[in-house]
Amino acid sequence: MKICSTCKIEKSFIEFYKCKANKDGVYHECKSCKSEYDKQRHAKNPKDRLNKNLQNRYNITLEQKEHMIAAQNGKCAICETELDRGKHTCVDHCHTTGKVRQILCRPCNILIGHCKENTEVLKNAIQYLLTHQ
Repeated sequence: MKICSTCKIEKSFIEFYKCKANKDGVYHECKSCKSEYDKQRHAKNPKDRLNKNLQNRYNITLEQKEHMIAAQNGKCAICETELDRGKHTCVDHCHTTGKVRQILCRPCNILIGHCKENTEVLKNAIQYLLTHQ
């Protein structure tokens, strides 16, 4: 059992996130207090969360992503539709090397993912579409 530093209620250790840095192996706030704190913090500055996510997943900043979009004239690198700059705008990267390639719209990113980045599959799909026009 541990007392949450925020709500001051004694709770079971399973109600705390794990934290190797602390002696007892859990975070000082319970999960519900930490969650509420995070919601309030992200509501004040939603770009912080997006920037942290980009840095963790792709090792780029939000500013770098915006520069990439500008370099592509605000369009998807594959289908050239206008990017909405929201959750439907995807950072395309190589799953083998982790190298960031360009910015895609969600449908094009899904297309690349479903074919498992296999160019032969894409060539066969193009040939199939041409045959059945």
